[in-house]
Amino acid sequence: MHRGEKMDINLLISEFLNHMEKTLRRSSNTIRAYGNDLKKFRTFLKNKGYDLAKIDTIVLQEFAAELALQGLSSSTIHRIIYTTRGFITFLEDRKIIAHNVSRPQLPRLERKLPEFLTFEEISRILNLPRNSPREIRDLAIVACLYYGGLRVSELCNLQMDDVWFGSPAHIRVRMGKGMKDRIVPLNEDARLKMHDYMRIRREFVRVHTSFFFLSVRGKPLDASSIYRIVQNTARRAGINRRIHPHVFRHSFATHLLQRGVNVRIVQDLLGHASMSTTSKYLHVGDTEKLSAVQLLSLV
Repeated sequence: MHRGEKMDINLLISEFLNHMEKTLRRSSNTIRAYGNDLKKFRTFLKNKGYDLAKIDTIVLQEFAAELALQGLSSSTIHRIIYTTRGFITFLEDRKIIAHNVSRPQLPRLERKLPEFLTFEEISRILNLPRNSPREIRDLAIVACLYYGGLRVSELCNLQMDDVWFGSPAHIRVRMGKGMKDRIVPLNEDARLKMHDYMRIRREFVRVHTSFFFLSVRGKPLDASSIYRIVQNTARRAGINRRIHPHVFRHSFATHLLQRGVNVRIVQDLLGHASMSTTSKYLHVGDTEKLSAVQLLSLV
């Protein structure tokens, strides 16, 4: 499509999402979020009668104001505008639209501290009795989330050959956010809990599958399943507030920093995409990363 031709915004959004998925290897959750954000932008253009080919910074500023009137939080508005600007840049780079858009003024971003569990709460959860295959699996999942700092999508996609119980024990996280596979060392408590699950995993297998964590029906776990497992496990430990699986990733990072681990090592372990800007400082050896995660050991 060239400038001047009639634009099919649905087709262009589809091409953008395909580029994000196939070329930049964004996760399925990220692609879904991008799609939802751009639906809002498409609806805005339609309601206002604006031509995609003629959008400029003023239009984008008006879109941000419209989102604010809908009662959306500043962080949500920032995310939607970030996605929209990425879409616009995609069209500009391909000469589909002219370069008319710079960064608009946005509402001040509210800084919320991430929720995390105390070390004592983590200890109560990870020291729960394991009297059934399901309880063994569930604590292995929590150990993986906490000791590995994994995202839920990364945990759900974990394959059998991604987990290594040799020395040093580690997990390979494939196609993490920001296109970067990474190696996550496992401390002894995580290795033991995951190995205990590995020994009884056959009780969950119904048909051959390479996914590491399985449901009682033998299927790969999804995000909603992990949420229920985390909630039930937290309740068993006497923690009755709502706990999201991502809280364990926040707790992983918070507890490491509280114990004096260099923030760059923590960023490396988390696999943050923004690490590329400071990569010259972040070539940390596996030995140093392994020593870092051993600080969380409960055994």
